[in-house]
Amino acid sequence: SSLNGSMGWPFIGETLSFFKPHRSNSIGTFLQQRVSRYGKVFKSNICGGKAIVSCDQELNMFILQNEGKLLTSDYPKAMHDILGEYSLLLATGEIHRKLKNVIISFINLTKSK
Repeated sequence: SSLNGSMGWPFIGETLSFFKPHRSNSIGTFLQQRVSRYGKVFKSNICGGKAIVSCDQELNMFILQNEGKLLTSDYPKAMHDILGEYSLLLATGEIHRKLKNVIISFINLTKSK
């Protein structure tokens, strides 16, 4: 593949580095180091699966706007197992829209009390 990056250790890949805690106002050491070394888009092995990681705002917007049309994005199976079938993070398309609307309605209801 022509995409730069590291697949890390066998089995665990770069999972431990990826999930290392960092301040909320930072992208974290994992992303900073890899963007510096490989560029804004790179390959990795996270949660036991091959991943393409993008820190490019324009590319991310393109991906989100074309979800289900030109391509599909997904998370490794381990993330599905951890977060569950109805996680807003993992949902796409109509299911994502419905879940988001339920959450927004709940937040608005809570604020009005």
